[in-house]
Amino acid sequence: MSDTKQMWREKSDEELRHAADHPLDYTPTGRQIILAELARRGMPASAKILEHSAKEDPLNADTSVKKRYQDGYRASNTIVGVGNAIKITGIITALAIVVAGVSIFGMRARSIATVFIIAALIAIFSFAFGVLVSALGQILRAGLDVAVYSSTFLEDKDRAAVMGLDKMTDQ
Repeated sequence: MSDTKQMWREKSDEELRHAADHPLDYTPTGRQIILAELARRGMPASAKILEHSAKEDPLNADTSVKKRYQDGYRASNTIVGVGNAIKITGIITALAIVVAGVSIFGMRARSIATVFIIAALIAIFSFAFGVLVSALGQILRAGLDVAVYSSTFLEDKDRAAVMGLDKMTDQ
């Protein structure tokens, strides 16, 4: 249970009625939590809070937060994938240059040395660039991990699901 939900559970009925009568003092998420607590206690919701809650975006804030984080993780995974593709493509290109060079120049020492140097440079630079791109994706992922972990809008099971850790615990 989130800290906010727990806070409202600990409030008195009078405090809860007062909050329901002053819905504009709270965020849309706060109003949803107040409504849920009223329902849990079997208390009627005031017309004011019902009126303001009906005008709000039908998307639950909890769902939009999860979606935002999941989109961020998709972006970071894509960036890491692009970095890996750059590394692999660079190595394959370097190998293709070596094969083409050997087939074109035969085994002439000077020409083969030049081909190997060019191939090695392409492999080294593309691998280094791929590592940098992958690192950017990993940095984004680390930042998202911190944001998800510290989010007060998510419970532990939701955090695990957003981070993809729930699949690891099922095994």
